[in-house]
Amino acid sequence: MRMTILCLALTAAMSVVACSRTEDGRNPSSTAPSTGATTDSPSGSSTAVALEDTAITAKVKAALAMADDLKDSRISVETVSGRVILTGKLPTESQQRRAIEVARAVDGVQDVENRLTVGNS
Repeated sequence: MRMTILCLALTAAMSVVACSRTEDGRNPSSTAPSTGATTDSPSGSSTAVALEDTAITAKVKAALAMADDLKDSRISVETVSGRVILTGKLPTESQQRRAIEVARAVDGVQDVENRLTVGNS
């Protein structure tokens, strides 16, 4: 079951990233004429940022699922403009540090915000 979820998450992440690029690897918004409109996105498209964030979230979830010491944890992952937010409760501080480390190692992650709590209750 865990492997199926991992495969689905990775497939979704790769599909999202592939859809946000042209055949030559450029972002589609970079080939369109400028309309003079501005966005907060470095790529010029809030849709592209949302797609990239979705892909990052899927990759972080997959990486956490693959980490043996975190496989039974319930960590929520949200990504906003490349910033990953981890929430949930873990039994030990070492697991908390490991979750942050795993998230930071994922390609595309610019920063990790730790909202994880430690405790057994």
